[in-house]
Amino acid sequence: MKRRLLFLIVLVGLFGVVGAGGLFAYGVYRYGSVDGLIRRGQVAIAQLQPSEPVVVPTFVPEATVDAADFVADIEADTVEEEPTATPTFELPTAQPIATSTESATAIPSATPSPEPPTPTPTITPTPIYTPAASFVNLTGYRHNWQTWNNCGPATLATYLSYLGKWDTQVDTANFLKPNELDKNVQVPEIVSYVQQRYPDLQVTALHNGSPETMKLLLSNGVPAMIQTWLEEDPDDGMGHYRFIVGFDEAADEWIVSDSYVSTDVTSPYSGIRIDYQRMVDHWDVFGKIFVLIYPVEQTELVQSIMGDNLDPNMNHQLALAEYSQRLSDDADNPFVWHTMGNLLLADDRPEQAAQAYDQARAIGLPWRMFWYSFGVFEAYTAVGRYDEVIELAQATIDSGGPGEELYYWIGIAQRNLGNDAAAASAFNQALYWNPSHKPSQQALQGG
Repeated sequence: MKRRLLFLIVLVGLFGVVGAGGLFAYGVYRYGSVDGLIRRGQVAIAQLQPSEPVVVPTFVPEATVDAADFVADIEADTVEEEPTATPTFELPTAQPIATSTESATAIPSATPSPEPPTPTPTITPTPIYTPAASFVNLTGYRHNWQTWNNCGPATLATYLSYLGKWDTQVDTANFLKPNELDKNVQVPEIVSYVQQRYPDLQVTALHNGSPETMKLLLSNGVPAMIQTWLEEDPDDGMGHYRFIVGFDEAADEWIVSDSYVSTDVTSPYSGIRIDYQRMVDHWDVFGKIFVLIYPVEQTELVQSIMGDNLDPNMNHQLALAEYSQRLSDDADNPFVWHTMGNLLLADDRPEQAAQAYDQARAIGLPWRMFWYSFGVFEAYTAVGRYDEVIELAQATIDSGGPGEELYYWIGIAQRNLGNDAAAASAFNQALYWNPSHKPSQQALQGG
């Protein structure tokens, strides 16, 4: 009897070991490596941890802006520095053809006209780029599963690996978010990292991308990093970075390297599929912003694809014109108003930016929006709405989204209200979240 019981115990233990080993092997297969499995496990464990009750900012201003009047005011205030092409977001022709046509007015003359010269054959130049394909799935990158709150550093590390740079997400995070609890990485911080670390690479962040642009870039071996919304459960969305590596026209799907989503992943990792329109809608939350990183030797290629949009100033003006039109057509879309606020703020029009932000908030933004977007605080500060800055920033912090930017704007508002001690405390809090945050450093030094 004892032998049988011992045999059963050993058998159960053996099955347990084999089962655990099988699960481990499957996890390594599913997530691409032991490291990938560990990182995914860390995320899953963090999700199970009890969290503080969510305090959602609910107070919003009243919607008082008429879209048609607002657009008319913007157009009236816009001064063109010089004549430019009509500001529409268009792609260059896939195969430019150089032609030359000359005409001359016949002048009566008593002498016979000379014989016309033999026409020179028209030469069609070889296009610099390849027209968009119907299917692309770029390879040659190292996928990174993110640790908690680390989609920005992980996605940037994945992007850089495609370019032969082998930074880990720890390397990128040490620069982008020294405090691991910080939930946000700003696009300018990503640009700054690449500029400082890799002078052999070109990097730029642009507004108002389009599916057509992405497909043309991808078809020529140029991927992009985009900032999107991620909403796996209703009303529980969050900001998220993705590395877009391909598309499938037949299936109406994008192919992305996603540091967080593991549904339907394969081994070796070859990206996940996302419905065309769903991803574009989520991309639109952040004004369809995208980051391009490419070797210097690809500059001519990228320039030929992007045209005027590769120039940040022209891209800004084209985006402003595009979103003005979108306001006319879709005045109830809070994300269009929010992006318009960002564009107007960058155009040094804080009064109009504040109006646009008010309208976006009144129509309805996701409750986590100001974890990631801080233009509203700058605009309200510029027009003297200091109490609102403090109230909205504090409500955002209470909802679970602390970070250096929020404490910085609280500090600026407190200083403008004459509360120097409260301002200094806020700036120090900002530096706790990011010790290298230069605006807070300068503010503490009286700047």
